[in-house]
Amino acid sequence: TGTLGFQLASSLAGTLAFLLALLGSYLGWGALTEDPKHAWIRTNAIAFAATGGTSFYNADLTDADFTGATLKNTDLRQANLTGTSLENTSKLDLARQS
Repeated sequence: TGTLGFQLASSLAGTLAFLLALLGSYLGWGALTEDPKHAWIRTNAIAFAATGGTSFYNADLTDADFTGATLKNTDLRQANLTGTSLENTSKLDLARQS
């Protein structure tokens, strides 16, 4: 009976792991395709990624020139962007803006 219990527990754990991986893939795909139902995942992922990135939180960036810059994982919350040049920037959609 000990072996049968172990086999059952292993089978159950494997099935649960597979189902969680499937759910994670579905939610990740939904977030990457910008499905409005999964916007919260994308928002939280960007916030988490921006934690280790450049922070301009509450900074005065008036007339700053970011021409051609890559702004992935950048925290721009509450920054003053008046007159800031964002021409040809890339990955601005992956910056934390709110």
